[in-house]
Amino acid sequence: STPPGVPQTLRFLTTAAAVPPPGPYPLGAGSSLAIQAGDSEERVAEDGRAVNSVDANDATFWVTQWKPTATPMPHWIILDLRGVMWIDGLHYTYRPSDNTNGTITRFRIEVSPDLGTWMMANTPGTWLTRTTVKTIRFPALRGRYVRFTALASIEQQPWASAAELGVF
Repeated sequence: STPPGVPQTLRFLTTAAAVPPPGPYPLGAGSSLAIQAGDSEERVAEDGRAVNSVDANDATFWVTQWKPTATPMPHWIILDLRGVMWIDGLHYTYRPSDNTNGTITRFRIEVSPDLGTWMMANTPGTWLTRTTVKTIRFPALRGRYVRFTALASIEQQPWASAAELGVF
């Protein structure tokens, strides 16, 4: 059953899986990731495709739809690691230049082995300052998919963006 206060769509994996190897784990290259799905991407006014967040190019970026109208928060993107592995962190690079649109300030990370069962990797986190790279570490989980959900962005804007995402 789902614990009190947790959305019914979120199920936790509770198994006596193997003990994770000692961490912290190294950052996997963004180009080794694929995009499984996302809730929104801008394709009218600019190239804001989700795949840009894992192309190993900081000059390109994913941004959620803002033309003709912005879709509201939260926004999410699912990374495919192309195989089940131990995961203990996420790396986030905000979009290039001085444009702060969509800079994620509050987020949630979940891990899944199969896109059906999701494990919370962290309690919703907050990034207070805008620096080039953000890293969140959490207790190791085993999975193939990582769902990164933007719960809020800078100045309470309705969109989210990322130049690069990586998984530890």
